[in-house]
Amino acid sequence: MKITDIKALPLRGATQTDMADNFGETTLVVVTTDDGLVGVGEGNVSPLAVQAVVEQPSYWIWSRGVTEPLIGRELGDPAALWDELYAGNWWTARNGIGHVALAAVDMALWDLAGKAAGKPVRELLGAQRTTPLVPYITMYRKVEDHAAALDAARAFVDDIKAQGFRAAKIEVSHDQVPDADQIAPLVRAVREQAGPDFTLLCDACYRWNDADEAIAVLKQLEEYDLMLFETALLPEDLAGYRKLADATTIPLAGCEIVASAAELEHLMDFGGVQYVQPCVARVGVTAMDRLTRAAAARGREMIPYGWVATTLSMAATLHVAAAHENVPIVEYVPPSFYPYAELRKDVSGPEPVVVDGLFELPGGPGFGIELDHEAVERYAHDHAAAVGG
Repeated sequence: MKITDIKALPLRGATQTDMADNFGETTLVVVTTDDGLVGVGEGNVSPLAVQAVVEQPSYWIWSRGVTEPLIGRELGDPAALWDELYAGNWWTARNGIGHVALAAVDMALWDLAGKAAGKPVRELLGAQRTTPLVPYITMYRKVEDHAAALDAARAFVDDIKAQGFRAAKIEVSHDQVPDADQIAPLVRAVREQAGPDFTLLCDACYRWNDADEAIAVLKQLEEYDLMLFETALLPEDLAGYRKLADATTIPLAGCEIVASAAELEHLMDFGGVQYVQPCVARVGVTAMDRLTRAAAARGREMIPYGWVATTLSMAATLHVAAAHENVPIVEYVPPSFYPYAELRKDVSGPEPVVVDGLFELPGGPGFGIELDHEAVERYAHDHAAAVGG
């Protein structure tokens, strides 16, 4: 079974509002074999840039691109193909957008390998977890003032509990909570509304540039039994993370914006981060799987990022999570809570199955996801449209 074609399909949602984020644009990578099997991956960053990386021709040994190393090759072990692609693109794809493009190809190769074997990807990854996968719902709403934020948060957590979920994440980014003095009252209000047996996480969305400012707030939050505090600082501030980890009893988590597993290992080793949070549509299946194993070897845990553009990445996330025991919880942002997520609703399906507040194991073959080709065509994003040509 040989690889015969690789295409990148940039997508962008039809509606751009003040709620626009990475939900609204992504790139699908489609890998086809000579017997008609198709694997699909996703790179969740600037779609036209990802397309350019995927389609660029090979030039020299550190910039071999994607098509030259793969077209005409037998479909083999996706992890081995990832290693070859990475080594052949050190100049262009060690990190950043180039790495995201390789991650999308990697995801497509795993989907293809699962389909070729007639198995779900989680089985190809090896060890199977024995405990259920627990989703948490991210609580993000645009609000006008502090009083409105408190009321909206209370109503949101009520809705989450009414739908049977057992965990949620409070967002305390600048656009959610402009004044840092309002963070502790918001967390207190949610904890009181949720009750003591409900799992709560908290996310600052890289709010601070100064670890001391973050420490002052986290000390106020220690009494509210948070599972973790996410992305207080930018990921490159390893010294700041270490200082913060040493100053608070709340475990630290981060950082979904990075585009390489190496950066997340640095956060564990030098930043004192307890929970690493890779995005599969940025680091890929192979690197995410290896990172989860690396976290386990350090006595740490992996909590995957789930604020992704399509159900393809959500499914890939769950397949990796289902192969490991050190994944205590998984971010989930279904359209029932975020109806503006056009690509998530339309481009692929199905959504994961949740029963009694727990994910069912994802199916297959591959990732078990089907594209809606009409929707893919409807949301196609090309360069001429982007520049008004």
